[in-house]
Amino acid sequence: MVQKSQQREEREEKQQKQGNNNNRVSGGAKKTKKSGEKKIRTYGTRAMVMAGTALKTSSGLTKSSFRYNKYGRIVSIKMSDRAKREKRLAKAGFIPKKGVFKLFKKSDGKKVRKMTRKTARK
Repeated sequence: MVQKSQQREEREEKQQKQGNNNNRVSGGAKKTKKSGEKKIRTYGTRAMVMAGTALKTSSGLTKSSFRYNKYGRIVSIKMSDRAKREKRLAKAGFIPKKGVFKLFKKSDGKKVRKMTRKTARK
């Protein structure tokens, strides 16, 4: 360490004698990258936005407008809330009954009698 510091001092002395001034920046100041600092892109995918490597998506959505759903997918908070309110599945007839999720016919409250041979003859 001592030798390196002595060499550095000698170099500085030589530069001062020659008239070179290291304080002057030629061509404009250049920014140096700090160690551990990540480059942040302006636009990226949803995954990049959630990871913090991009600021927003191409449509302008930021990290605050996304969340992970129960399957681990990145979804828009606004659109997922809207879909929950609409209840499209229930309107189409997919209603869970006793823990079974399948297509049930919607009942309007009217009982439909099944045609049998006896009722057909009358």
